[in-house]
Amino acid sequence: MKPIYFEKSLGLDIREESVALTLLGKSLKAIHPIASDFFAMPRLSPANEKSEKFFLDRINRFLMRTDVWPENVAISLPRNAYSFQSFELPAPDLKSVHSMVHFELERHFSSSIDGLYYGYHASKKKDNLFHIISAAIKKETADYYLELLNRLNLKPTLLDVPTFSNINLILAQNPEMPKLSAMVDVGSRGIDLSLLKNRRVEFSKNVSFDDPDFKRGLFEKNIEPDYYESISRGLTKIIVEELQIALESSRAIEGSESVEVIYLLGGGPYSSFLARQLQEETEVSTSKVQAVVGGKDKSAKKLSSSLLTTAFSLGLRAIKRNEIETNLLPQNLQPRKRKTNIKVTLGLSAAAVFLLAGLFINKITYNKVTLAKLEQQLQEVKGQAESLQRIDSEFDSLEQSMNTLNAIEQVYPSRLPVLVELSRVLPGNTWVTNLKVVKNNLEFSGYSETASQLVPIMEKSAYFNATGFTGTILRDKDGEKFTIHSDIQISR
Repeated sequence: MKPIYFEKSLGLDIREESVALTLLGKSLKAIHPIASDFFAMPRLSPANEKSEKFFLDRINRFLMRTDVWPENVAISLPRNAYSFQSFELPAPDLKSVHSMVHFELERHFSSSIDGLYYGYHASKKKDNLFHIISAAIKKETADYYLELLNRLNLKPTLLDVPTFSNINLILAQNPEMPKLSAMVDVGSRGIDLSLLKNRRVEFSKNVSFDDPDFKRGLFEKNIEPDYYESISRGLTKIIVEELQIALESSRAIEGSESVEVIYLLGGGPYSSFLARQLQEETEVSTSKVQAVVGGKDKSAKKLSSSLLTTAFSLGLRAIKRNEIETNLLPQNLQPRKRKTNIKVTLGLSAAAVFLLAGLFINKITYNKVTLAKLEQQLQEVKGQAESLQRIDSEFDSLEQSMNTLNAIEQVYPSRLPVLVELSRVLPGNTWVTNLKVVKNNLEFSGYSETASQLVPIMEKSAYFNATGFTGTILRDKDGEKFTIHSDIQISR
């Protein structure tokens, strides 16, 4: 049986030379992976139209293949596009922190905060002292990617930092963590390194490099194990050096403290080789972070590729509570959405069912009582009437009329005007292949020479309201393929 999802979430991890997508669905009891994809591509830029076209085409194909439109879209952009800051802020309470932090961010970021999209997370360190981690990205950089997604009719609900998203996944999977740990996320053009102390992010840094061997190990398939061993040794050396620099640079970490666990993400096909090399070189337990749904029992579902972990963590951000709740997307760019409480919805649905059942039973009882009274009256009339034949004839006619009215009521004739109106307003170059009416909602799909004109045409009719396209318009050999949803408003 196909599961019913009350909420769908798309995690979109955009990096310098690759894109990872994960589509998750939230049911009553669990979160399930619906579909995923990963592909390498040239760097996106306004000057590279070929790369933009490839990017849009692959994502559009993914959406069409899954045939599920997500209510939530959480994205992250290349890590080197973000600026990261962490600092301590004296304040009596969290409310005061929120009123003060804007001025503090102005002081910590080199660029004016008016030209940035930014977010922050505050956690209490001790009495009257809060630890702040924040990240920002230039508006023009983020707007470029947002405009690309807008071409696909995708409205991001959340712009996150891949660092924060991955740390949320680590914190969720490890309720009990050592005092000091490190997270390393390996990509094709660099590593993202963070230090966590007492479950707080104390330090984060992106280290860029341009090594063709790392790219080949990440993107190519069927490579000899010896090659993976070689690039893992080289990358391990870089990671160890950067970890030492990070430990020395962080003021919150004392010289006597050492990393107890390294959490490793990314790395693709050579991630297992890299994890082993890191553990041997540092003598520190190294754990590969995996995209796991449903916990650690036998029923848990795992996405196969380590390249999808960040996209998975982004997908989770929109449909479950996280320790670090940041959204760099300002309120005016976040699409409005109504969060539904599943328990309340089910309770109201059950109440509605009982109410309808009660009304239905009451109507049947009323009809039976009415018919019994009519029959009693007719029997009295029969006894008093002079012509039994005429009375019987009138009784048969009355009974036939009642049966006819009941039959008409059962087939819901109010839907007929909708079909008549739809056939009237749609132009002759449009064909409807599928149509569904549920209560006051109409959804139909088909082909048209110019599908974009259909919504304005239908909005002019008094029968339809809140008309819009579901998904994107696709060009096919039969015309432009479309799906339209509309609310029906008919005077009854």
